[in-house]
Amino acid sequence: MALVILGGMAVQTIVPTLIKVAGRTPLMGLFCLLGVFGVGLVILSDDLSVLAISLFLIGMATFALYPIAINLGCDKLDESFIVSATQVMLFCYSIGSVAGPVIADWFMNGTQGLMAYLLATMMATAIYMFIASIRTKKHLVAGE
Repeated sequence: MALVILGGMAVQTIVPTLIKVAGRTPLMGLFCLLGVFGVGLVILSDDLSVLAISLFLIGMATFALYPIAINLGCDKLDESFIVSATQVMLFCYSIGSVAGPVIADWFMNGTQGLMAYLLATMMATAIYMFIASIRTKKHLVAGE
């Protein structure tokens, strides 16, 4: 658990810079892919050092998603609606924190348990975010 927290702490300082470089939606997809990679390493390897690196990567991936999502949700809002929007997002995250363990329970009977759940949710989120980033990508027009 300490490695997950340390991974999350390590990524907090670089997220604002990465948002400026990569954009919010593709960055969420990239962090989800980082999490998928970390979970894949846990599933495929029994080495303790690989497990430590994997948990650090999973922490980086999961702790980066919340600030990027809040930033994305408040991007084009008027200042008077930002508090209300963050309240709604916090409420949605609260619902997810209750529903997540219920859904994760279905995965716990399998051989990989929690890692299979993380793999499925991060892969689904990555696919969704990449599709969303393709749909909202601004196309260049000649003469602009």
